[in-house]
Amino acid sequence: MFTNLQPDTRLFEALENAGAVHEVVPSRGEQFQECRARPVLCRPKLLPLQSMSLEKLERLQAEAQQRARQST
Repeated sequence: MFTNLQPDTRLFEALENAGAVHEVVPSRGEQFQECRARPVLCRPKLLPLQSMSLEKLERLQAEAQQRARQST
């Protein structure tokens, strides 16, 4: 039935010689714009290197050392 299944080279040559597709924007009438969903990038959330309780403990120790120096 289908003994000659060779591709039509004329069609492929015509497509290659056609070149790039040029965009045509009408001056009147309806114009459509396709909206594509894009990922939204947000600022990175930086984690503190020290925990809040450790910072508070260090601050209390520094205040205690400062009071000890002032009393002597």
